[in-house]
Amino acid sequence: FISVVQCLAAMTSIASIVVGFVIRFGFLTGVPDLTFILAMSAIGAFVISIILQLYANLVLLYKLEPSAAKDVCRSFWGTLLQKYADFNIGRSDKSIASPALEDRESWEYVAREFLTETRFDTVLGANRFNAVMQTIQSGDSDSWRGNKVFTKSE
Repeated sequence: FISVVQCLAAMTSIASIVVGFVIRFGFLTGVPDLTFILAMSAIGAFVISIILQLYANLVLLYKLEPSAAKDVCRSFWGTLLQKYADFNIGRSDKSIASPALEDRESWEYVAREFLTETRFDTVLGANRFNAVMQTIQSGDSDSWRGNKVFTKSE
C-alpha cells in the first residue's frame, strides 16, 4: 500500500509539471490553480507515504516478536518438509560425511531455497530474516511444526 501511495505521488507531481507547461504555453486556459492543486496533492501524498513508512518500520516491525521465526516456520512447515524431502538425498555408502553434517547441509539448502522463493528479506528486517534462516537451518521441525492435529498421520 505504501508503494501505491508513492507511485500516486510521483504521478501527481509529473501531472503537475505537464499541466504547468501546458498552461504556461497557452494550450489550456481557464484553470490557473490546477498546477498548484496537483503540486499540493503530490506533496500531501509524499508526506502520507513517509508517515506510513515510519509507522510500518518503527511500530509494526519493531513490535514483532522474536519468536516470529518459529511462527513463519509453523505456517510453512508443509512446504519446508517437502523441500527437505527434495534436497535430502539420503546417506550414501561411500560418503565420508557424518549423517548430522549431511542433514545440516540439507536444511541449509532448504532454507536458501525457501527464502529465495518467499522473499521475506523484503518485508522483515535483517535480524528477523536471520532468525527465520537460523530456525529453518536448525532442522528442528518438531518445535515449529505446531500442533500435532495439523501433522500428517503416519
